Amino acid sequence: MRRIFLLALCACASLPAADKTDLTRQRELDRAKAVLDATRDSLQNEIAARWRDRQRAVAQRESDKEELDRRRDEQERVYNDFARVKEECFAMERSLDDARTERQQRLDEWDYIATALDEVLTKEADGLREAFPLDREQRRKDLESMRRDPVLNKNSAGVLSNYIAYVTSGCNAGSAMRISRQTVLPDDGDAQMMSVARFGDVFGYGMTESGSIFLIRQTGSLGAGRYAISPVGDPKLTASLRAAIPDWVEHQRPTGLVPVDVLQNAQSRLLIAGKRESSGQRFVRQIKAGGAVMVPLLLLPVWALVLVLHKAVQVYGRRRRYRTQYAQVMGKLDKNDFDGALAYARQGAGCMARLMQICLERRGGDIGGAQQAMRRRITQELPALNRNLNTLAVIAGAAPLLGLLGTISGMITLFAAVTHFGTGDPKFLAGGISEALITAKTGLAVAIPTLFIHDILRNSKDRLLADMERYATALLDRLWPER
Repeated sequence: MRRIFLLALCACASLPAADKTDLTRQRELDRAKAVLDATRDSLQNEIAARWRDRQRAVAQRESDKEELDRRRDEQERVYNDFARVKEECFAMERSLDDARTERQQRLDEWDYIATALDEVLTKEADGLREAFPLDREQRRKDLESMRRDPVLNKNSAGVLSNYIAYVTSGCNAGSAMRISRQTVLPDDGDAQMMSVARFGDVFGYGMTESGSIFLIRQTGSLGAGRYAISPVGDPKLTASLRAAIPDWVEHQRPTGLVPVDVLQNAQSRLLIAGKRESSGQRFVRQIKAGGAVMVPLLLLPVWALVLVLHKAVQVYGRRRRYRTQYAQVMGKLDKNDFDGALAYARQGAGCMARLMQICLERRGGDIGGAQQAMRRRITQELPALNRNLNTLAVIAGAAPLLGLLGTISGMITLFAAVTHFGTGDPKFLAGGISEALITAKTGLAVAIPTLFIHDILRNSKDRLLADMERYATALLDRLWPER
């Protein structure tokens, strides 16, 4: 475009100065016009092209703007969708946390229920030692089945219903009279097949094929020793049951008279066994009834007896020896045999011989020194004479306290029986009361004679000291008559 403009200027500048003909000028002018037209057309085309390019650029910019707006809208929509998804994720996480918390609560509840059920079943399993002997094996199997159920099936409701059925079955068996034939394990001997007449959980009779009669009885104790299966030894009772039990089995119910051990104590058990209780058996039974406190209570009198024998030999032996020594020395002094008296005192044993030796060795000297030496010697003798007397006093005081301890232990046993079995069965109450009374009686039986013997020995010791002082004073008067 700049080149065309320059050509036009050159053509215009050269017209006035040229001396050419008009034709030449006209041709040059035509050529210039043609060039100008071509240049103008080219410029128009270029302007049109540039306008089209600008239009295309504007259209492209508008399209890009629309695309940008569209992309921004999509980005905003994506942001909104992302925020919504993120909120949904948070909600799902919160819901998952709530579900986890609820699951943990359910697990804790289940653990509590399972623990409670396990404690109940464990307590029930421990209580099987007190169950009726004929039911223990079956009840143990039922308990084991229930204890396996919550672990395998997580079915606490089923276990609870089974436990209710188990308790109901036990109550029904314990309150009904049944006739059956089953294997029974006596306390002494092998298992035997018996025809058993069971009267609830109170007692039962069993008869073997050989005709031996066994009694399933309550012992009055707790724990594993609550029931005992022992043979019936009384001839009349054995004959009566041999005749009655086959008839009971035939009719599946007791007919006629049923022998019942109403007292259910040691004396009635001896009568049923056809035996009599000896003094030794009675003593052993009382010791067992007294409980563990009876062990120190029985050791105390043995200890006291040893001490009493020792002190009796010590005190009475010395009194006799001192009397003899005093008589011998005074006899020699009456004969004025001072050397013989001194030799006898030196050969003698014990405190009295030492006192006489002190007096005889100081004869003719100061009486005050002899008196002080004698007092010191008597003072040295006092610990030996007082030894073990205080121990006897302690034994006399400790025995009633141990009896009181046994009384408290018996009352604890009594209240434990009341808590476990109630007050309907007096034999459980009698066991605790018996333990309390036996220990108290034993403690007093040990303490009372020990107190009297302690007083006698203490008085004997005081008389021995008085004799020593009297002998020493008489000897001083004999050796120092002028004092």
